[in-house]
Amino acid sequence: MGVSQKYMHTFVKPKELLDMNSSYYHLLALAKFLKQEPLLQNAIFSINQQNLQEGESLYSLRLGYLEDAFEAAAAHQGIGSWELELKVLSDSPRDLEKKLLDSHKEIAKMVCMPWDDYCKLQGLVK
Repeated sequence: MGVSQKYMHTFVKPKELLDMNSSYYHLLALAKFLKQEPLLQNAIFSINQQNLQEGESLYSLRLGYLEDAFEAAAAHQGIGSWELELKVLSDSPRDLEKKLLDSHKEIAKMVCMPWDDYCKLQGLVK
């Protein structure tokens, strides 16, 4: 089993996150994440016009910083950023469990892998 197979779920976004509303859900997840992180809020909102490179907007600089922090938080938790999106957007642990299972089923389909094999590879309980 190659490393790329074992961790493919970290790099493949499920269909749920690839639909036309994915930008909306991603931004919603970023907003909820930021709301939970007061130190990050202070850091991001302390970025001002003086920090800009030529042709860069304050919005894009702040958003980039937030995206980097979100990716780092996911990596720190040992999950993909799409998994952190689901975690942040879930209403309860049960809701998260269902969303993750549905997403993993979608990934198994996307990589044309039988569900039983995918579960074994990922260490998932069906």
